[in-house]
Amino acid sequence: MKKTGFTSVLVFFLFRIVLAQTSGLSEMRDAISQYQADRGSLSRRYNLKESDEYFSRFGQLYVDWLDKLKVLQFESMGQAGKADYVLLRNEIEREDYLLKQEKKEFETVKPAIQFSALIAPFIQQRRKGVQLDGQQTAAVFNKLKKNIKTNQQEIEKLPKYTERLSNRAVTAIQNYRKAVTEIFKFYNEYDPQFSWWVIAPYVEVDTAFSQYIRFLKSWKTVDSTKEDGSGIIGNPIGREEIIKSLGFEMIPYSPEDLIDLANKEFAWCEKEMLQASRDMGLGSDWKAAIEKVKNDHVEPGKQPELIEFLAQEATDYVEKNSLLTVPALAKETWRMTMLSAESQRFSPFFLGGEVLQISFPTSTMQHEDKLMSMRGNNKHFARATVFHEVIPGHHLQHS
Repeated sequence: MKKTGFTSVLVFFLFRIVLAQTSGLSEMRDAISQYQADRGSLSRRYNLKESDEYFSRFGQLYVDWLDKLKVLQFESMGQAGKADYVLLRNEIEREDYLLKQEKKEFETVKPAIQFSALIAPFIQQRRKGVQLDGQQTAAVFNKLKKNIKTNQQEIEKLPKYTERLSNRAVTAIQNYRKAVTEIFKFYNEYDPQFSWWVIAPYVEVDTAFSQYIRFLKSWKTVDSTKEDGSGIIGNPIGREEIIKSLGFEMIPYSPEDLIDLANKEFAWCEKEMLQASRDMGLGSDWKAAIEKVKNDHVEPGKQPELIEFLAQEATDYVEKNSLLTVPALAKETWRMTMLSAESQRFSPFFLGGEVLQISFPTSTMQHEDKLMSMRGNNKHFARATVFHEVIPGHHLQHS
């Protein structure tokens, strides 16, 4: 078998499983779990990302955890522990870097949320369930309404936002609106003096938020980004940021190196594609070969039987070739379900793991959609997908 990108990934995947099985438990297991728990709990508490409080608290989280890693005895760890140590440190450093980048972008939309300081104390008090003075809250909400309108007038004096900046500003205002609504719903009807004072001012401030959001959505320039023919609209980050991202993924190549490698791999793919086309008796007409492959699908109602066959084929292959040991429970516990027609609009191919979610036409689909679903989930594409999702793929990984 010739070595391809897929087999390389499979070999690495199997190697990582073997390493984990032979190296014992990682000494970093508890630290990783604790970090994930810490970050998750803070994400749920400080869920208003467009605030200085958010950036300050998460910045401190990453500093604290990097300090914790420094005192661990790296050299005394086993191989699995050392690997996990490096991965965790890299993850924290990456998150810290991204946080700093997000804060820079946050600074660009701060002029659109000058009123944030007015509402921040109420957000913090609401988290702790502090009883709010209804009359004082009503006065602040009334002032907030006026500040939102003033904020819009100030923005109108500035150059129009880019598409990206407009979207960020809109998201920020939507999140503050959500926070104010959360405050109101928490106290309204449960605290009579709060409801008596605040209901009317809340309705007015919510209307002001709605009008401000509508304004910001329109206060933007036409995107001047040149269309490159791909149809993909994104935010070009530049070469240096790409290199930084590659570093966090531990990829020791430059963007130019990767393009050269991609061209070489693509040339190999073209060569193999033409050879396969000739082997199929279609000469160099590789498009006809692809069409033949796509149309080689089972009849409606037969896809689950094909999946069962392919899953068994994959299991037999890795076991007969002694690639790895497949636990009996892993072979016993995976199962299937069918994706609805609505789900297939977003997931035209399989999803899976322990539950293999099959994408294949339903009777309610339009005729063209039925044909597309069968073509996209033909016997040959399905083989690669089933291997990826069940054994030796995600299901075995999770097992």
